[in-house]
Parts: sequence; structure tokens; C-alpha cells
Amino acid sequence: MSDWKVFYRDDHRLDAQSTHTSKEAAIVHALHLERRQHCRIQIIEGLNGELIDRETFEHEHLKKPPRYLRHPRLGALGEGHAPMSVSE
Repeated sequence: MSDWKVFYRDDHRLDAQSTHTSKEAAIVHALHLERRQHCRIQIIEGLNGELIDRETFEHEHLKKPPRYLRHPRLGALGEGHAPMSVSE
């Protein structure tokens, strides 16, 4: 079993860390901290000195889906679609 540590700054701007048994578990927890708990991931450190720095974490795990995969906003439908409201 390997120990992976997630170093982060919490929403009170205090440094904190959490320990996980796998790389995947550490990344999932880091995503939860970043997206739901409003924390800022600083670095993820694994066994044998393997590191995932902030830039790599942002690039590989926090990237947004391409525009065409996102859900359209209400009212943003183009020509040929039913109107959003019916006037009588």
C-alpha cells in the first residue's frame, strides 16, 4: 500500500493535508476539496517522490469539457426550435 498525501489550503487559508492509500483516491479527494470545499490544492505527493504539482493537477484534472459537450443554456436554442414562451 502506498501513501499519497494531498497538501492544500482550506477555505480559512490554513495549510492542511490528507493521506490516501492510492493515487486515484488522492485525486478524487483533491477534486472534491477544490470543487466543493473551496480549498486550493498545492501539491499531491506519492510514494518514491512522485509529485503532481498545482499546474499539472489543473491541466489534467480540472479542465472543463469542450464547449460542444456542455449543456446549452436555457433560451440559447437556435433557429428551428420551439420558442421558450408562448404568446397568445
